[in-house]
Amino acid sequence: MPNRLAHATSPYLRQHAQQPVDWYPWGEEALTKARAEDKPIFLSIGYAACHWCHVMAHESFEDPTIAALLNTHFVPIKVDQEEHPDVDKVYMEAVMAMTGHGGWPLTVFLTPEGEPFYGGTYFPPTPRHNLPGLKDLLEALAHAWQHDRGRVLDAARAARQHVQAALRAALPPQGSHRLHPGLAEQAVAAVHRRYDARFGGWQRKGPKFPQAAVGEFLLRMGQRGHPMARHMALHTLAMMARGGLYDVLGGGFHRYSVDAMWRVPHFEKMLYDNALLARVYGYAYLLSGEQGYARVAQETLDFVLREMAHPEGGFYASLDADSDGREGAFYVWTRAEVEALLPSEDFELFCAAYCLEGPPTFEGDAYVLQRQASDRALADRFGLTAEQVAERLARARAVLRAARAQRPRPGVDDKILVGWNGLMVWALAEVGFYLRRADYVRAAQRTAAALEDAAAALGHWPRGWHQGRPLPRPAYLEDRAAWALGLLALYRADGDPRWFAAAGAQVEAIGRDFADPEGGWYEVAATVDAPLVRPKVWDDGAVPGGQSLTATLWLQWAAYTTQPDYQAQVEALLRGLAPLLARHAVHYGQWLNVLDTVLGPRCEVAVVYPPRSDPQALLGVLGGRWRPRSVWAASPAPPEAAAAPLVQQRPPVEQRPTAYVCQGMTCQPPVTDPAAFERLLSGLCTPSAPASSAPPR
Repeated sequence: MPNRLAHATSPYLRQHAQQPVDWYPWGEEALTKARAEDKPIFLSIGYAACHWCHVMAHESFEDPTIAALLNTHFVPIKVDQEEHPDVDKVYMEAVMAMTGHGGWPLTVFLTPEGEPFYGGTYFPPTPRHNLPGLKDLLEALAHAWQHDRGRVLDAARAARQHVQAALRAALPPQGSHRLHPGLAEQAVAAVHRRYDARFGGWQRKGPKFPQAAVGEFLLRMGQRGHPMARHMALHTLAMMARGGLYDVLGGGFHRYSVDAMWRVPHFEKMLYDNALLARVYGYAYLLSGEQGYARVAQETLDFVLREMAHPEGGFYASLDADSDGREGAFYVWTRAEVEALLPSEDFELFCAAYCLEGPPTFEGDAYVLQRQASDRALADRFGLTAEQVAERLARARAVLRAARAQRPRPGVDDKILVGWNGLMVWALAEVGFYLRRADYVRAAQRTAAALEDAAAALGHWPRGWHQGRPLPRPAYLEDRAAWALGLLALYRADGDPRWFAAAGAQVEAIGRDFADPEGGWYEVAATVDAPLVRPKVWDDGAVPGGQSLTATLWLQWAAYTTQPDYQAQVEALLRGLAPLLARHAVHYGQWLNVLDTVLGPRCEVAVVYPPRSDPQALLGVLGGRWRPRSVWAASPAPPEAAAAPLVQQRPPVEQRPTAYVCQGMTCQPPVTDPAAFERLLSGLCTPSAPASSAPPR
């Protein structure tokens, strides 16, 4: 018989619905049962695409003996980390304090009051690899609860105090640090100290994660004329795209590499990674002019539109690491499989291009495809032209892609998360605008309309939806901020004031429901009961944190509305964070982008035009160069009431499309000539090189 998870909205929870464990979802029912029966709680947190979550599920949670121990001595609770990020943050902090590391699956033992007293990540069913067996651990902790409760409660009190202190950490006095370009320079130096000069990235050993926000900051500094920052960013992005982290057949990035060389990935594909990386690869193209970065950006978005898009709008959370019961089975190849599909002349070329000549790079005789040789080098080796190499490899990839499509596919976590969809709308809108891909902008419009309409019909914003059902938690800070940023990017791309008004509704909700009078914003709304503490987290993880996303939003909103209080709040937070940004840059990537924006130069640009005129010549100037510190809006005249204040009361000159360029409260005379517009933007809105720039070594 299925357990009570069979009715959950989460696909991850429903993966556990046929197990003999008497699972509860997170909620008052389980906590009440634990208190009434005086039992500790066994809390297991994971997500649908997590390979080791699947391993622990099959090894332990399907085992009748382990299930009986859990059901007899504990109240077992299963949590989808993506549905309940606040629960995950609290107990991840506790486990990291207890063990020095964290990850998923997250395994935590709690008192009936929700206080953690023991935890870890993956536990095998019996002792293995210096890990205690789960069966022995359950028996020992059940005995301790019954016979040594004083020690258990002491550990729980200590863990609770640590979590409360860590997740409500106050900033240093906010007036104590001046914001100046040297802070950004120090942050570049901090990244450089961790930089892998051979393979790229900000870790020198595996596992290696694609920290897109750090890459964006380095590109911004490269635009300022900092060659070391530019080199680190472009080199890292090139190495990630060449390695196994990138899916050379289908496009898109896996979650992380287990090794330092980006060769062997953990094969799950997350919506947030692909949204963040598509933007950064687009920026790399705009900065460098190298087409390879544009190709990766577009292949990544094409993958998402093909394999992760809901037909009515919105994007799914992830693709699983496993298929047919094996990790990476959908993606890896043996030489024999490739040889059976390709003609002999293409087979040897393909093996040389995609690293099938050396020893296998995955389990057994399997290889992870990765591009390590250029078309020019292959042309020289095989006596071909570079064009012939490109043509043959494209043909071979198409053959393998068609064959791969016949394999059992990875599972899809088809819930639609508001924040991650906001990141994807942001990516589609920006890459679509800069690379002139109208189909990307249309996809962003479709998703924005679908989620806005769904929330309006529901009467509130949930964390997300699954098959039309709202998820049980309300939207978190990161959801509202990321969604608003996606809407503002879409407003820049298509000029529809609906998106600006919708972003304003999110700004209002954040100010009303999440603001902390002491500075910053809580991760959860005031109406939500968070376990142990209402968290407020300053650093950035794989997804930029709610704090830094809201700071990004506040700066854009200040520019669109000429309300300086929004910028003043952000600058106060930056003054408190300054020492952390300078010393621990890789943990504060999005905050560094906020700092770069504050350092300027910043511009606010309005393009207004008579209704029957064509503003594309002026908009083409805006789209011809990456301008990360500026905002703009385009509107027919007169603008709708819902349009940004930036375009209000700015008439076209001589009934021609007209551009207004402003900095703060100071605006230049309007221009109608695209060349004059370009000169104005280049003179006012382009950063100058830092005095202390040094060439890469």
